[in-house]
Amino acid sequence: MLPKIDIYIPFEPGEFLGSEYNRILKRTANDWALLVDHDVFLSCNPHWYFICQKVIEKCDPDVGMFVCYGSKLGNTEQMIEGAPSNFKPIPEHQAFAKQLFEKYQYSTTQIEKGTGMFMLIREWAWHDVRGFSKNIGMFGVTKKFNQQLKKRGWKVMRINGLYVYHLRERREESWIEGENVTQDYAKKKLEK
Repeated sequence: MLPKIDIYIPFEPGEFLGSEYNRILKRTANDWALLVDHDVFLSCNPHWYFICQKVIEKCDPDVGMFVCYGSKLGNTEQMIEGAPSNFKPIPEHQAFAKQLFEKYQYSTTQIEKGTGMFMLIREWAWHDVRGFSKNIGMFGVTKKFNQQLKKRGWKVMRINGLYVYHLRERREESWIEGENVTQDYAKKKLEK
């Protein structure tokens, strides 16, 4: 029987996503949980859930987290040559996702660090590293978590046959006066 995966879209209106990640992972009912950003389009590959199940089923016991390829990420280990730009239509991203899966299937590669837009986390690894740091801003919390995993001997693996469209470069300004969105937090970070 393939493993079950709990899927969450974390949201924290302030800058400290670590607390929200921890709140979610404390209540996960299964051994694995997927934390995915609200601006990620998973369905570039309609079999994304099954792919995640298959790599979990085959993985070594020291794998703490899986990530995947995505469009326009800050982590070069999750960017792949030939990926459409974020301003291309969704069907181009879907065609690219299909090509990538046909080439790499369920293969995985160990990488140094993964980004927070798609984190498939082993609950025990999260528990072992005592969770995410609670007082680090949203742009450093994943980096710190990767460091904690590595320090405790957990591997971070990239799912080579899985590509998602991350809307990252198309961040919109808030439509509700007085309410911040990711772009507002990014601006504040740059101003500091």
